[in-house]
Amino acid sequence: MYDVALSFTRQTDGSDEQTITVTAASTNYLDFGSDGNFFEPAYLHIRVLDAFESATSGATLTVALQSDDNTSFSSAATMLTPVSAVDHSSLTAGYHVVVPFPIQDLEQYYRLYFTASATMTTGSIVAYINDSPEL
Repeated sequence: MYDVALSFTRQTDGSDEQTITVTAASTNYLDFGSDGNFFEPAYLHIRVLDAFESATSGATLTVALQSDDNTSFSSAATMLTPVSAVDHSSLTAGYHVVVPFPIQDLEQYYRLYFTASATMTTGSIVAYINDSPEL
């Protein structure tokens, strides 16, 4: 089940997707409290809603889950990289990655960081945590 409270891509206008054209952090970060503990089984879902396009042949997208003790993510640690340099031509509508959320002592705040190797002309993602690996 999708829970908007656990969405990395939630927008201030209420939409759930984030358009990615250049390297950027997710529009939303999650706060798991001062202990930074998350003990429930959980899964990180990353879904492409609108296909990625780029004028640059071989343009790729990497998505990393980061954690830090402050909201500026000034000393962010990468916890995992569920999408690693995937060619934009593979990032079609419906592309879906599910990975277990790392359940360990981490820091308080979490975000996704999107690294585009070249400018994308289109492409959007919805990313969230839930308790199911549903496809």
